[in-house]
Amino acid sequence: MLYRFMVLAVVAVAAVSATSPPRVFIMCIPEKYAKECEEMMKDSANKSFPIACISGRDRYDCIERVGKKEADIVAVDPEDMYLAAKNKLAEKAGYSIVEQIRTKEEPDAAYRYEAVAVVHKDLNINNVQDLKGLKSCHTGVGRNVGYKIPITKLFAMGVLPDINNPEYSARENELRALSTIFDKGCLVGKWSPDPAINQRLKETYSNMCALCEKPNVCDYPDKYSGYEGALRCLAHNGGDIAWTKVIYVKRFFGLPVGVTPAAPTSENPTNFCYLCPDGSKVPIDANTKPCTWAARPWQGYMTNGADTNNAEAIQRELTQLSQLGENKKADWWENLLLLGEKTLAVAAQPVSPEEHLKSAKYMDVIERNSGAPERDARWCVWDESALIKCQSLARAAFSRDARPRFDCILEKDEAACLKAVRDNGADITVIDGGSVKRAINDYNVKPIVVETYGKGSTEKNEQPAIAVVKSGSSINGFSM
Repeated sequence: MLYRFMVLAVVAVAAVSATSPPRVFIMCIPEKYAKECEEMMKDSANKSFPIACISGRDRYDCIERVGKKEADIVAVDPEDMYLAAKNKLAEKAGYSIVEQIRTKEEPDAAYRYEAVAVVHKDLNINNVQDLKGLKSCHTGVGRNVGYKIPITKLFAMGVLPDINNPEYSARENELRALSTIFDKGCLVGKWSPDPAINQRLKETYSNMCALCEKPNVCDYPDKYSGYEGALRCLAHNGGDIAWTKVIYVKRFFGLPVGVTPAAPTSENPTNFCYLCPDGSKVPIDANTKPCTWAARPWQGYMTNGADTNNAEAIQRELTQLSQLGENKKADWWENLLLLGEKTLAVAAQPVSPEEHLKSAKYMDVIERNSGAPERDARWCVWDESALIKCQSLARAAFSRDARPRFDCILEKDEAACLKAVRDNGADITVIDGGSVKRAINDYNVKPIVVETYGKGSTEKNEQPAIAVVKSGSSINGFSM
């Protein structure tokens, strides 16, 4: 119903514009934002730069629609750009990032943030191999600059030991590697969503909690965690190296950041320096460019190669929309354009999503795969439409750091999938509540995730059953 409405809206706007040359561009939006899309079309039409929408199931579906030339624009994260770069339509689609979502504080910065390693100036280290035995301060488990990026880069450099041991989970492989290379550290957070496993891991690799404010807890809040906390860990709690963002280094040491001037601080930057991936060191000051390990690219707006002459027109449209949305504080400004009080849309030289990621040295960070290939999770489904959804989910989940990656297996029915799980031909399948008892009794499988319906559900998180009778019926109870 939503898709039909949006298409009609496109036709209507196009008809109104039939006598004027400017083209009405089409944005693909996740279907849950139908109301916001309607408001955006109305607001933009009133300002004489109309835009139209079609809906996709989600942002990944919208990438496909833009690739098929069914739409012109989609707002994307770097992980979405990765999906576009790896899409089978990529070469034919000609995907291009034409505008970026930047912060007002750093509107001219090349990247959203840059990952750096900071060490004491007099630390005796000449190459990354010398990191072994040092005390390391991290932002938190699973985070980009303090976890994913150093693991990705140090493994590629041969510094971290094997992180593909099939005896361990992807997360434990990474924790083992960090625990082996560093003497002590602070790496807070939930190391596993399972409390028992979380506790076991923290006891096994306790040296990676030793520098935290509360080593026995090793979780948030902790004054030695986060971007600034990692620097406090380095400067005041015995750390040798801190993994954090450039912008927080500048703030910590009172240096200017973008349009924000320098501010007084008790921290002295001359006592520290940046450690570069090649083992060299760079001073921390207002004039020296930091050496970075990788960067997270800006979010942005992606189009296709259907009409490269329209790149500037699309950029103007997006800039006008962003300004209009901010003036109105419209819901669509945040949900459709991914903007907020601290961000703005900035026209940039069009670049392919793959180039956008590789220039930031971020492609391998997304593709980080700690764990042996034979540990891939096999998800069983029993119809073609479910298989397509499963394959889309597998690609999207991998781009967003779900490990191990999973494969999709097609069987003829639910029973066949349950049998596959029982006989080790698959690892996961999804069944409805009515099949759970039979699955446990007949196939010896174990439920690991259940849906929660919130208020009104039963104590077992099931949808409450209701009984309905015809209006005026004489039935008024369950007694026979």
